Amino acid sequence: MYIRNIETILLKYFSGDATIEEVDFLEEWISDNQQEYIDAVKVYFSTIESKQHIDTDLAYQKFIEKINEVKVVAITKPKLTYKILKYAAVFIGVSISSFLLYQNIYKQDLGLSVTNVKAYDRATLVLADGTEVVLEEHQNEEIKTDAGVKIVNNAKVLKYSTVDNSVNTDPSKVAYNTLHVPNGGIYQIELPDGSKVWLNSATSLKFPTQFVGNQRVVSIDGEAYFEIQKDKKKPFIVKTETAAVTVLGTHFNVNSYSEDDFFATTLVEGSVQLSASNPGGATMILKPGQKGSLFKDNNSSISVKEVDVYQEIAWKDGKFFFEKEKLGTIIAKLSRWYNVDFIFENQSVANYTFTGVAKKDQPVEYLLDIISKTSDVRYEIVKKTKTNRKLIKIRKK
Repeated sequence: MYIRNIETILLKYFSGDATIEEVDFLEEWISDNQQEYIDAVKVYFSTIESKQHIDTDLAYQKFIEKINEVKVVAITKPKLTYKILKYAAVFIGVSISSFLLYQNIYKQDLGLSVTNVKAYDRATLVLADGTEVVLEEHQNEEIKTDAGVKIVNNAKVLKYSTVDNSVNTDPSKVAYNTLHVPNGGIYQIELPDGSKVWLNSATSLKFPTQFVGNQRVVSIDGEAYFEIQKDKKKPFIVKTETAAVTVLGTHFNVNSYSEDDFFATTLVEGSVQLSASNPGGATMILKPGQKGSLFKDNNSSISVKEVDVYQEIAWKDGKFFFEKEKLGTIIAKLSRWYNVDFIFENQSVANYTFTGVAKKDQPVEYLLDIISKTSDVRYEIVKKTKTNRKLIKIRKK
């Protein structure tokens, strides 16, 4: 793949319209052309007279004049790493037409820090007898071997395997375990059939220690990414309170938090069947790159649209990825990850839309500061008296 106009790609990046491949290209280009990038940014934004007016034609012309020496660059296979965030983080407040670059030099002491971001690999395993195992405290250990099943927590991956080909064939004797991932955590599990699942924060996965019968069934509350081992004789079914996803072998994401009003699944590769849980509910076959959604209070119909699958599963790699997303939805995700409460003092602010990418290991103040600098949104961090839990108030400037 060849991209001829670096100035065009950078302009698309500033406006939030760059593709995954273009952002990946910029990662490599900026690493070798840091000063040109900084100069281009200064020239581009020097044309902005106010947050409500942007002379894009003038910006574009000055932009080209500054960096038009770069014309043809070869692109290799995308790595989708987004190291570009080392140099800048961009959030575009689409609804209020505010465009601003916020360079990644966040060192200001805000006095009241919400959290020191901890490691992702936090989870609790609940065994069939009710025993709770905090996996942080049992890294690189065998958790249990019982009834022909071996459970090992190794390299931050919880792995189930059958011992000595001991397979239970009696469904009445199937034992179920549950993996809970708390706010601020991400964890990976390898199921008894070799299928891999990544659980996002505030997510629970219930599964059998062995798959018995002619189906492989798990249930989830939250969000998870699945890479399913193929078995034509045993379809894999993910159940939620709203819908079920049936597959033979494929990669897909499921988003179904009990507190949200919607269910969504995104297909990365293979094929899945999405079915509403209510009797006689809608059924839909998804193709790779499609996202199927339905509302919990009216799940008689399924909406399907083409999406950028990387944006849907960026969380698995420790990133927030928002594209023209309402601030209310963004705040819900931040609350779930950072384990803090939010309140909108002006409800209209919740409808502002933003586009951007940021790493999850940054403190919540970092993301809120970017949003604040690109819009008329302001925030205040306070402590709740009774619970000592942090509350973030969102309002207009």
